[in-house]
Amino acid sequence: MTGAGTSMNVSAVRWGGSGNILVAWVLTIPMAAVLAGVFLHFLRPLF
Repeated sequence: MTGAGTSMNVSAVRWGGSGNILVAWVLTIPMAAVLAGVFLHFLRPLF
């Protein structure tokens, strides 16, 4: 997507797709931490 487009020229890049990937990278770690906290909250009484 981005790499192949930049080898041709900047206007060939589909920036919308690159933006989606960037948002996914930024949200992955915080959402994983939130989910881990929720699971820990509910599973802690079992141990």
